[in-house]
Amino acid sequence: MVRLADGRFLAVIREFVTRQSVYAHSADEGRTWSATRPTGFKGANIKLLRLRSGGILCAYRDEDPAQRGVSCSVSDDGGATWRFAGQLYEAGDDATNQPGSPCGYPDMVYVGEDKIVCVLHTYPDTAGRVDLHLLQLRDRT
Repeated sequence: MVRLADGRFLAVIREFVTRQSVYAHSADEGRTWSATRPTGFKGANIKLLRLRSGGILCAYRDEDPAQRGVSCSVSDDGGATWRFAGQLYEAGDDATNQPGSPCGYPDMVYVGEDKIVCVLHTYPDTAGRVDLHLLQLRDRT
């Protein structure tokens, strides 16, 4: 969940049946929420970060089988539309992707005016080993 420039909260969550990610807004500090609407991507373990421009960066474990790993999308209109921005981690052929396999859990924080540090968890490899990735991103908005 993140606060938008206009003061509303934006929440992005995964719907468990379809694995589609949906978003909703609250204009009253979370007491009530709008109806959910689809984001256009299938993500889980979602992390939102408000960019300097006011846009929202969403990092997530990508539930699309063609994009295994951790992807990110950006919204410049409070969640109404999202554009795919790329993958922060692309799972290799040796990564397991079974139901319940852990991956993702991204978190991000600004460590300077335009520098963002991101950490994420990879899928286990065939030997059961996992890695933590630490990435430095730059907010060029």
